[in-house]
Amino acid sequence: MLILLFSRKVLGCLMGVCNYLYYYTEELLKIMVDVLPHKNACACVTLTGGVDSTVIALAARSAGLRIKAYTAFYINSLPKDLPYAIYVARSLGATHELLPISANYALKLSEEVVKLLRTFDPVEVRNDVAALAVLKKAAEDGCEYVLTGDGGDELFAGYTYMAAMTGEELSKYIRYLAKVAHYPTVELGRRLGINVVAPFTAEEVVRVALEVPPGYKRLNPYTGKYILRKIIEALIGPEVAWRPKTPAEEGSGTKALSELYASLASEDDVRALKPLGLRGADRAYLYRIFRKYYPEPPKEVPEGFVRCPYCGFPVPKVTKWCRTCGSYIGN
Repeated sequence: MLILLFSRKVLGCLMGVCNYLYYYTEELLKIMVDVLPHKNACACVTLTGGVDSTVIALAARSAGLRIKAYTAFYINSLPKDLPYAIYVARSLGATHELLPISANYALKLSEEVVKLLRTFDPVEVRNDVAALAVLKKAAEDGCEYVLTGDGGDELFAGYTYMAAMTGEELSKYIRYLAKVAHYPTVELGRRLGINVVAPFTAEEVVRVALEVPPGYKRLNPYTGKYILRKIIEALIGPEVAWRPKTPAEEGSGTKALSELYASLASEDDVRALKPLGLRGADRAYLYRIFRKYYPEPPKEVPEGFVRCPYCGFPVPKVTKWCRTCGSYIGN
């Protein structure tokens, strides 16, 4: 696979369009291969079908590892990423296990996310339900570690709100995210005692990613992760490489869980949320679950933290979002 990328690099130079894109593409994939665990021949992968997890799977394949891929999705919705995940798994010859999540199981997973991550933010919980389902199944299957694509959006301009940034602003912001970003799958794994490996967050990968010019990260205001897409295009093809960006909760179908949460919220739940200055029946339901485990904010805020003006829980000073309630607290 690395040879294919190198061949394309040489061909581009012969055609007079040689640039550093191919250098960074080859260097990035090589380092990602190097940071993977190689102590056994099998790699368990959280495969969403998105750009990030596809590149991780490609790195594992390039390392000569057998891939066991897991894809979780909510059955009462339309998981947009599922066809891509199936396509990638077949392209790589991976063993692929699909994990359908029922409404009842989704509620159990949601409560576990609330407890483990100390959050009642609906977006956070919805996003993490599928990841938790994969981690639990991988642990049940005896996986020594689970690979995840966490960090790709932050390092390679994957978020839609980055579209309005200039190249200089984007580079500065990505450096900021590299220091403060929160990776829920890694945290869930740590709390569950599961070894989650996120190659994009490895020091060596971050170093190279920060060297990549913004023009190789964002092709245009609507297409981020350009360099990662080029890797996929070279090794799998354009079908996945140039797929549109899909938020994680839409890819797994868990966005529909908000309707389920809201349907279970009582009037008392909604009233309990109002003193916090927060809204949403879905959030009110999760807040009820949250208070079972965290009835009151801590009396003291640790050094380096501030108190969220909404929920009262600690927020790191370097961030602008409260992970507990999901509120923006920046200036």
